[in-house]
Amino acid sequence: MNVDKREIYRYLGYQGRVPDENVLREVDRCLEELREAVTPRFVYRQYPIERFF
Repeated sequence: MNVDKREIYRYLGYQGRVPDENVLREVDRCLEELREAVTPRFVYRQYPIERFF
């Protein structure tokens, strides 16, 4: 499961800044807990529409 940590930091209010070490560790801990708890059920890809009928 790929997670963009920049998005996490942005939602936490760190847009354009690097969080301190405590926040970085807590995010890593939460992501590890998430990976252990969830099972991805599907994958998808978006494609541009080239022609509309």
